Amino acid sequence: MAAERQPRIKLLLREPPPSVRHALERALDRDRFVVLPATNNSQELAQTIGSLEAVLHTSIVGESFGYGIAEPMNFGKPVVANSTPWQDQAQIELVRHGECGFYRQHSTNNRRSNLEIADDVDLRRKLGQNAQTHIRKLANPIESTNPP
Repeated sequence: MAAERQPRIKLLLREPPPSVRHALERALDRDRFVVLPATNNSQELAQTIGSLEAVLHTSIVGESFGYGIAEPMNFGKPVVANSTPWQDQAQIELVRHGECGFYRQHSTNNRRSNLEIADDVDLRRKLGQNAQTHIRKLANPIESTNPP
């Protein structure tokens, strides 16, 4: 929906479910999607994350820690996530709303956040820098395992 207003938006998916991949391959706007296979190559993953301007992370079950959120934050990428109050909430613990990215109550409400990030380079940079600082402090093994 956000791509209808902002034609620059492209969505990169790594190993989507087969039904999603097939639907995207048949979509009229398939040129808006980049679908990559699964990989465990750390250089390839780093290159993929480095190529992103922001991360859209949607989930119906939530995240217990949220590596799929923390890793892009470590690369300085803002994250748009949805809240899942019924199960696991790492996304709202990691993504400080308006500081490191945005989270909304439901993934269908993320369009506004996607457009804000797509339309504003300075906001995207600021959120990304904040995300990187936040996650490096939060996930710092010395910081997180020693009492204050």
